[in-house]
Amino acid sequence: GGQGGRLRHIQMGVRSGIRDTAIVDKLHRFRTHCLAQNATEDYFDSITYGRPREYQQQQQQEDEEPTFRPLQVSLPLVENNGMASFVAAMPTFQLCCRRAGSVTLKSHCGSTDVTSAPGIDSLVFETADELAIEPCYHAIYLTTAASTAYLTLPSYITSRPAALFPSVTKLHAKVVSGHNVNRMAVYQGGVDRVMGGLHALERASFDGHLRTPRTSWGVEAHAGGAKVGLVPEGAKYLDSDLQGHPLTIVHTYRYCEDSRVEVGVYETGEEGKALLQKRIAHLELHYAEEMGHRYFGRRRGADRTADQKAMYSSLVEAVAQAFNTSKVLETVFFDHTPKPTWAAVSHTRSAAKKRFQVASEKSKALLFTRRK
Repeated sequence: GGQGGRLRHIQMGVRSGIRDTAIVDKLHRFRTHCLAQNATEDYFDSITYGRPREYQQQQQQEDEEPTFRPLQVSLPLVENNGMASFVAAMPTFQLCCRRAGSVTLKSHCGSTDVTSAPGIDSLVFETADELAIEPCYHAIYLTTAASTAYLTLPSYITSRPAALFPSVTKLHAKVVSGHNVNRMAVYQGGVDRVMGGLHALERASFDGHLRTPRTSWGVEAHAGGAKVGLVPEGAKYLDSDLQGHPLTIVHTYRYCEDSRVEVGVYETGEEGKALLQKRIAHLELHYAEEMGHRYFGRRRGADRTADQKAMYSSLVEAVAQAFNTSKVLETVFFDHTPKPTWAAVSHTRSAAKKRFQVASEKSKALLFTRRK
């Protein structure tokens, strides 16, 4: 009955996910001309194509079936095929959103991105459990004034995030910051409103790449150093009133090894204190040191060890303050790369003075637990 030769079941990998209107149009034409009515459709992200090496190795393990990565959608879409064809393909885009397992959200809307279209307000990501915030790097690396040239996210994304992303449990906010950089720009295009509406959220990860000012010769300003927070400033945008919904907050820092670092509870002021008091059950701080300037200012030996000991002492005091501030906080995890060559674990236990439990793994990572 007119369905002869049409496909009744498909499994299709979509390379790089749904990122622009041209991809949606191609997929829509395929569905229109090649699929039978009520066909079973299964879309996923292409296997290993452009993936990290460890992911490709995972797929090659013996006696294991391939693991398909869920379909990924990027919002807002880039309009590169004409709005008329995109509007016609809206049913396909709505299907992709319903089937997507992960979403990448740009921090700002570009001049060629889709801001409105008939039917786009009815989008729902029913099964997506991951949301990655992708910085608009031009806006982040420029000054605050320059970043105002970038558009805010459209209302179909920011006006009802709880309905748009009802199942998101994991958030990854990529925040790049440093000298002369507005590091909070990633949130100022509407991401803050989206984060506040993620009511199913269980785990939020924040990335930070910090650098201190250099002199004209490229030498680090050692005296200034930097402050690292257990609670990232961006966490303040999460809903602190959802009590009974515990959170794990992960903060990853990369920093030049020439710079002194002090660890505090908060990255800035007391931003995120309400969230710490009401919802954060687990804190993770991953700290990675990068090589300093190749020729100038490199701190070695006793100076570097003294800097690290001071950092670990400040870490202990920050953990103690965090436990005193919050009754719901259960653990704090700290990982340091490269691993210290001195007795960091013994130093930490001594500094803790039995105020909380300090456990260590073979990797020298530290786990702080509240004493019962």
